[in-house]
Amino acid sequence: MKMARMVWHSRLKPGCVKKYVRLHKKVPPKLLDAYRKAGITKIGCYLNGLDLLVYSELDPRVYARKKKALSRNPAEISWQKLMATLRDKAFGNHQYKEVFYTGDPE
Repeated sequence: MKMARMVWHSRLKPGCVKKYVRLHKKVPPKLLDAYRKAGITKIGCYLNGLDLLVYSELDPRVYARKKKALSRNPAEISWQKLMATLRDKAFGNHQYKEVFYTGDPE
């Protein structure tokens, strides 16, 4: 089965990097469980100064069916509200389009 990959780029507010890193050292298990149930199998967060990239791998069939349920999940709602306090709203949140990937043979 072919997994989908997504990359999002956003920017943290000045002074928020340490808190962002600290929070990601203790991601709530209920949130991780909600992601797994929504078909998200891997997530990686990468910082360069204030710039943040979030990489995800997911089962597109499961995600298509469960995306709405994930958006209503209390753990996801709480986490996203918290993350919104750390992100630079003026910069926004940008999804990247994949143009090349060597990946695993299918």
